Amino acid sequence: MLRIDNNLCIIDKNKITGGNFLDKSTVLYKSCKLYEYTDYLGLRSKELYIFFTCQSALEGQLIVQDHPVYLSVSSDEGKLRLPLINGIMKHFFRDYENYYYLKDEDTAVHVSLAEFIPQSLKKKATASTAYIKKEGVFLPQYKEEITPCFKPGPRSRLNYFEFSEDLLSSAEQMQLYLNSLISNIL
Repeated sequence: MLRIDNNLCIIDKNKITGGNFLDKSTVLYKSCKLYEYTDYLGLRSKELYIFFTCQSALEGQLIVQDHPVYLSVSSDEGKLRLPLINGIMKHFFRDYENYYYLKDEDTAVHVSLAEFIPQSLKKKATASTAYIKKEGVFLPQYKEEITPCFKPGPRSRLNYFEFSEDLLSSAEQMQLYLNSLISNIL
C-alpha cells in the first residue's frame, strides 16, 4: 500500500493484507456509462464506467488498479472503469478429452461430430487446443460467473463475457456484476 497523504491511498492488489476496504453488501449500483476514447495507438476504444455508492463512507480516497480493472472510491462514492475488448476470444472446453482439434479450421469439435471428419484433418485436443473462437466485444470478469466465458489464451488470469446492451439496462444484472468485481478486486 502506498499512502500519498492522509487522504489518498493507492493499493497494489498483490500486496493487500488484512481487513476489507469495501464489502459487496455495502456497495450499491447507481449508474453506468460507456465512454469512447482514443488509445495510445490512435485507435478508437470504449470503456465502461460503473458508478456506485457505499453505505459506509471511507475516509480519504482509495484507488486500486488491477489491470485492466480500475477502482476509485472517495468517501461514499465510487467508480469502476473497465475496457471493452473488441476482438477474438476463445471458449475453452474443460472436458478437452472429448474433443478433436481441427488445425485447418483452428477450432475443436466434439468427438460425436469428429467421427465424420477424416483422421488426417483432426487430432486429439489438449487443454490448450480444445476451444471455439468468437469475435465480438467483451468485458472482463475474475470468475466464470457470466457465461459463456471466454479467454484470449488458456492461461489468461481473467475471464471475459460477451458484452450486450441488455446488461446496461438491467440494474439487477449490473449490481451482480459490480458485486463480483468488488469482491474479487480486493
